[in-house]
Amino acid sequence: MATEAQIRNWLERSIEAIAAERPQLRIDSIGERALCFRLGLHLSGLVLENLIVDSEYNFDLSGPDSKRVPNIGRLAELARTQTNNTLRLVIPDLILHRRTEIQTDNEAVIEVKMSDAADLDAQFAREKVIAIRSRYGYVHAIVVTLPRDAVNFARNCRIEFIPIT
Repeated sequence: MATEAQIRNWLERSIEAIAAERPQLRIDSIGERALCFRLGLHLSGLVLENLIVDSEYNFDLSGPDSKRVPNIGRLAELARTQTNNTLRLVIPDLILHRRTEIQTDNEAVIEVKMSDAADLDAQFAREKVIAIRSRYGYVHAIVVTLPRDAVNFARNCRIEFIPIT
């Protein structure tokens, strides 16, 4: 099992690798999805313990979607607010796991947000990783906040491990 310190180290090193891509990578003007992809790409080269970085993984294509959660509790209220009262399923940005059907192989669910995201989006990211951790047995629920400031990018990133309550 990967520890919080190991995962934090992998994330910090991945963030530093993104920062090193400047000036070709225009951190201050590209979208969250592109930066999330770069984070996952760099992260996949660092993780150990037979772990895989995926954006989603469904081991049973004939069954219900894996690594998705229906809107529950406060998450449903947030989703309604964001989608004009239409409930929707949520999918994590990144997952760190072993590709098996065993829930104990689910290490971390990661949501990436930009520092200029609306407060509701940041709250939704936290609710999302908490719900996915709870439903699928992930050890760690993490929100990574990336700044728009390319010059101090690595120093101003925030990695938040959401405690189990």
